[in-house]
Amino acid sequence: MLIFRNPGEIDVRLITTLGVNVKEGDSPIGFFGTGLKYAIAGLLRNGHSIVIWSGLTRYTFKVEPQAVRGKEFGFIYMTERKPDGSFETNVPLGFTTDLGKTWADWMFYRELASNVMDEHGTIEQGEFAGFAPLHGDETIIVVDGLDQCHRDRGEVFLQTKPFATALGLEIHRKDPANGLANYLYYRGVRVADLKQRTLFNYNLTGQHDLTEDRTLKQLWAAQWAIARGIIEAADENCANEIETILLAPPMSFENQNLSFDNSTQSGFFDSIIERLMKRHLGRLNHSALMRIKSRKPLVPEPAVMTKVEQTQLALAKQFLRDVLKVEVNSPIVVSDSLGDGIFGLAMKDQIFLSRKAFARGTKYVAVVLIEEWLHAEQGLDDFSREFQTWVLEKMISIGEELQGRPL
Repeated sequence: MLIFRNPGEIDVRLITTLGVNVKEGDSPIGFFGTGLKYAIAGLLRNGHSIVIWSGLTRYTFKVEPQAVRGKEFGFIYMTERKPDGSFETNVPLGFTTDLGKTWADWMFYRELASNVMDEHGTIEQGEFAGFAPLHGDETIIVVDGLDQCHRDRGEVFLQTKPFATALGLEIHRKDPANGLANYLYYRGVRVADLKQRTLFNYNLTGQHDLTEDRTLKQLWAAQWAIARGIIEAADENCANEIETILLAPPMSFENQNLSFDNSTQSGFFDSIIERLMKRHLGRLNHSALMRIKSRKPLVPEPAVMTKVEQTQLALAKQFLRDVLKVEVNSPIVVSDSLGDGIFGLAMKDQIFLSRKAFARGTKYVAVVLIEEWLHAEQGLDDFSREFQTWVLEKMISIGEELQGRPL
């Protein structure tokens, strides 16, 4: 069981009335005046128990199923036992166990623990059979069922210190002891569960709107703030971590959702990108590459093609023209290297091919050439639905030609 202790006696109206909020400060949780009510309803719905002591007055809760227009609800009733031993039973509360019915146990823990932190209280864990306070002038909430949430509290509240900070953002290393899950945090509290893997934990410290279930209302605004904060935080002390972010794997949160092609200025951040362009161009965050190209056009050094390479290129272009009906009109520049893992690039109206593509054979030259043609002349982006659709439609068209009739 858990005991949440706060100084001062809670007003019973804060237990029974929705929308009453008396907290001051900038806590992201204590804003709506609903948290304790959500916790009572959800804990009872999930089979847990909750007892509240306001000084020496004890409040207990029970659920009674009742039908409303043929649908059953769990109506919540409260019993108040006063210090003199008198009782007031079956006090109806203005909500049912359906309140916050999409909430999970960790959210109820978040509400109660946040209140403790706001009020400078304490949380205790152990066996408390027959528990009763020894004196008044404090609020005690005894809960059965949230022990695991308390053990996993590092996934709800950030327990680490940031390695980099900027206006509106802290960047934290992930702590294996507190879980490696993929969340966003707002002022130290978990407010978004992400589908993609994150390389670091990001704690938003500026102003962001939350929904009533304490999740981010506008994820795009958080993503913009994170990207801006990363740019502003970049310095020698976190250069390695910034490189890790810029080279994040293709399906990660950093690669898929952070755009660095914005107006925020940072010479140091730009220098990191330029350094990575020379060694890891193929892995570099696309928006970071666009950021540098918009400031300093990138022009790979041309190489002198051998006769074999000239023949390979001519054959590849002829195949695309005769078989796939693709006419490559963009100027083609061959370079000794475009960076690690890069065989081709499209920049504005030019196509750049690495000599490494020729080393893999004429067929591969044709593969790279058609991909960069799609970028340069058709304006299709990597991993886009439009790119995928074009390739699939071309496959079907070739199949029609082979069978000599349309589908």
